[in-house]
Amino acid sequence: MIAIVAILLTFIALRLVNRWITRELMSTAVRVRGRDLSPGAETRLRVTRRLIDAAIVVIGLTVAISQFAALGSLASALFASSALVAAVIGFAARQPVANAVAGVVLASSQPIRVGDLVTFQGESGVVEDVRLTSTVVRTSTGAHLIVPNETFVSGIVRNDSLPGTPVTPEAAVWLPHGIDVAAAVAATTGAEEGIAVSVAETTPEGLRLSVTAPPVPADERASREAALRLTTLDAIHRAGLHP
Repeated sequence: MIAIVAILLTFIALRLVNRWITRELMSTAVRVRGRDLSPGAETRLRVTRRLIDAAIVVIGLTVAISQFAALGSLASALFASSALVAAVIGFAARQPVANAVAGVVLASSQPIRVGDLVTFQGESGVVEDVRLTSTVVRTSTGAHLIVPNETFVSGIVRNDSLPGTPVTPEAAVWLPHGIDVAAAVAATTGAEEGIAVSVAETTPEGLRLSVTAPPVPADERASREAALRLTTLDAIHRAGLHP
């Protein structure tokens, strides 16, 4: 009976803590600042909330398990051997613990924050959430990448949203085979000062032009790349090259 009550109290505590952090703490912070939370503050708050959730679950399960005599005897026998406990924890919990520690590192040092535009292992996207053991990144196509925090901490990540970091806009424009590629490149290059054009890829269906421009602030990257696509297509159309 006590074990059931402990489990119920655990779920109630989780719900109350999450509601308090989400509604009270965040709304109070917004009122004090007079604006929405900064990416850094929101990232720290999310990781802190999940650390509290994990602590509540561990305490609740410990209390519940301690009420069963058989499990209590088994636990006592297991914990009596420190070598066995160390081996079990080291083998079974290394990865989750490493990811959890990496989550705390991400929240404190903040190489990435919620809302940042990042590039990691060839994939670019916006950080949607920093969880206790993983980070969620939404790509430009709407796909969600679930990246273990340890991988983020130990890997090389390009963050295009850090203050003062300029971003080079790069637009991809696909053209069909049969078009005069040299003329298309020349027309696009002359359409606007500072534009650089190169053939980035060819496939049986067509070829891809890579159009770049001088660096711009991170928040202007998407609009600048859209403008580059329009400029490229307009230049090709005006040159009479598009079939």
